[in-house]
Amino acid sequence: HANVRLLTRHRVLRLLRGGADGKGVEAVETDQGTLRARVVVLAAGAVHSAALLLASADATAPRGLANSSDQVGRNYMCHLNSACMALKAAQENTTIFQKTLAINDFYDDSGDPDYPYPLGHIQNLGKVTPALLHAQQPLLPIPVSAWTASHSVDWWLTTEDLPDADNRVTLDSDGEIRLAWQPKNRESHQRLCAQWRRILHQAGFPMVFFQAMDISATAHQVGTCRFGEDPKDSVLNPWCKTHDIDNLYVVDASFMPSISAVNPSLTIMANAIRVAAHLAERFKTGVWA
Repeated sequence: HANVRLLTRHRVLRLLRGGADGKGVEAVETDQGTLRARVVVLAAGAVHSAALLLASADATAPRGLANSSDQVGRNYMCHLNSACMALKAAQENTTIFQKTLAINDFYDDSGDPDYPYPLGHIQNLGKVTPALLHAQQPLLPIPVSAWTASHSVDWWLTTEDLPDADNRVTLDSDGEIRLAWQPKNRESHQRLCAQWRRILHQAGFPMVFFQAMDISATAHQVGTCRFGEDPKDSVLNPWCKTHDIDNLYVVDASFMPSISAVNPSLTIMANAIRVAAHLAERFKTGVWA
């Protein structure tokens, strides 16, 4: 389209409310100036979209823009992940393209009739190298790192996180982003690791090691502006429009009310396409003429 421009090197600082009734977003303030728009669509990721709404607080919305529900930034979720190395001393692993197998057997079936909850997803990791292993475990002698890497089959285990209002994105007094997160589904993840350890032992791998990922492993962040029908406990409506502001949408991972136990990227993409079609229809009807 002749009127489409992609502006780089602009850091968005806040959204500015305006218009005749003061109920819409009139402009986007950046470190390079102010941009005006009829519709604003945020897609900065689950942390930064929430932070931007919080940073856009004004006299009418002191807790943050589109935050009458006090849900902006809350219900942050991030997968519970563990890396796994299975070692067999008598067999060297010479594979190049290791990441070829995924297993969902324990997603719906925990293997324990007394535990009726899903455990998660298991897949190969890309091959662990001596350099990577030594960086993770610097006290491990380099020859040991090299032997371990060459004799390991490597796995990644993922369990879904559960929403909690206290797991959230906030801003401190200086405007710095703060993230508070405690995983809410540890038992399921521990059971998944235990199941996989037993299977690997049965498959002939006597040495099996797990490393749980902490808050610094921030892939697959979702949930901080979740959508829903009720404006009291959600930020967005089912079309990802903010309940409070008619011309403001959020189409990144923020909208998701849950995360499942697999990569959410395709879900996020599909939803963005769905919302784009909805926006096109609204423009056709002259809502933002």
